Amino acid sequence: MAILVTILTAFGSGVLGACLGAMPSVIMCGVAVCIGMVGCVSGTDFNWLTNMAFGMFLGPQVSFAPACVAAAYAKKKGYIGSSKDIFTPLIALGKPDVLIVSGIFAVVGWYMNVAISTVLPGKIDNVACTIVLLSMIGRVMFAGNGIKGLIGDVPEGKKRFDCTCSDAWIPYQSTSFPLTILLLGAGVGSISGWLVKLICDQAAATGNDALLTVAAMPVWGIAIVWCVVMAAGCNVSVAHHIGLVAGYAAKMAYLGGGSDESCILWGLAFGIVAAYTGDWLGKLFTAYGEGYVDPPSMVITVWSLILFAVFPGLGCFNPASPLYIAIPAIAVIFFVIVCAIEVKKINAYKNA
Repeated sequence: MAILVTILTAFGSGVLGACLGAMPSVIMCGVAVCIGMVGCVSGTDFNWLTNMAFGMFLGPQVSFAPACVAAAYAKKKGYIGSSKDIFTPLIALGKPDVLIVSGIFAVVGWYMNVAISTVLPGKIDNVACTIVLLSMIGRVMFAGNGIKGLIGDVPEGKKRFDCTCSDAWIPYQSTSFPLTILLLGAGVGSISGWLVKLICDQAAATGNDALLTVAAMPVWGIAIVWCVVMAAGCNVSVAHHIGLVAGYAAKMAYLGGGSDESCILWGLAFGIVAAYTGDWLGKLFTAYGEGYVDPPSMVITVWSLILFAVFPGLGCFNPASPLYIAIPAIAVIFFVIVCAIEVKKINAYKNA
């Protein structure tokens, strides 16, 4: 794609993303992913996934993340009440400078995504990584306090990671409700692992390699679409990061030659891991201070790097290695213990 065309198209994608609002734009990305998965496995000549869902127009690196940055800019200028407002369509503000900021950051996001995919090909989820870096840059620029503003200040009398503190990215999906978050991670993770195994088996039986390409995506796409319920004002679970990380883990286990049970175990374990780390990273970067840094994208970035680059180097996906079962088993046991400790702590806090 010629440079001028790329710049103009990316800029336009950023403007549209801000017009829709960050969350509505990523919901539309989820719709495109669902359509793209069907098209991909059906052999369509147009790749909806790479060209639309994760490319220009709806790619989160050129729509969602720039719109988040634009919201932080709008708050700094006094146009909007909250810099973390990812639902409001920013066109409603009637401020063209907000749309221009989003367009500029979309151009940056496009080239940043290309750079990451070039430097770390297949070693990290480059779209998620771009969202995180772009959001952090926007937070430093527009949230105040420079680098110190990245994590924000905890109000006096509160502790950032204390399970008795209700300040969280999603309060009802946090360690303040430890058993809930454990069950959510396990449920979504096991379903994602089962779907990966089902789709990969079908790919092997039919020789349709396109199925392997989309094996980890179904839960991500559907979970993004159901966020429309949250946009309508209902407290629905946010689980796309849980489904995708679990899908990545199960897919890597499958490609290593694992059994049905081991794929689901990897999915279940890393569903729980993703659920907990989403809450912890949200408390670190999102709960306090100005600007929105997306916890699901942080979770996907961290665990995709570990699952795609670190674990394969250690032989963790070789069924003959003791690490193959030990890692997911230890992860489940660890978080069950964490959950039990938090339940005990919360009960003591309520009874105090």
